[in-house]
Amino acid sequence: MLKFRTDVCPNDSGSSENRWRKVVIAMDGSQQAKYALKWYINNIYRPTDRIILVHAIEPQLAKHLTDSDKEGGLKTDEEEGTRLKAKLDSYQQLLTEFKLMGEVKPVSDKTPGKAIISAIEELNADVLVTGSRGHGRIRRAVLGSVSEYLLHRARIPVVICKESSSDV
Repeated sequence: MLKFRTDVCPNDSGSSENRWRKVVIAMDGSQQAKYALKWYINNIYRPTDRIILVHAIEPQLAKHLTDSDKEGGLKTDEEEGTRLKAKLDSYQQLLTEFKLMGEVKPVSDKTPGKAIISAIEELNADVLVTGSRGHGRIRRAVLGSVSEYLLHRARIPVVICKESSSDV
């Protein structure tokens, strides 16, 4: 059984059912990320959990979240901004579909791993759940693995969910 740092809810009567956790789930729009969300729901979800779906975005796209009404951007940038907003909206729809209370938080840094680490520290999260794409050794050695980066750098428990062929 996984153990997490817990804080007391304002209406705490001393029982463990009244404790909550901040759970960050890394989302990138992939099937593996959706699987990680479903795995979390089926295995470690508590009704008192505070869920934050974190989506790491490229720094040049971050401006679309705050400066969407500025003119003069390239059409490609506008299209990317529209796609980004649609993706973030789809994450909010996942929360609604699974009847989860939570929020969607876009984050940005030089790499997705750094952005997610910064987010979990800023949010004071208790656990991080992420999917794994299962890239081969060569690709992982050349490009790196976000889930591996998170596992080695997060100061909280990290759950890496890999969909097996029997789960498909």
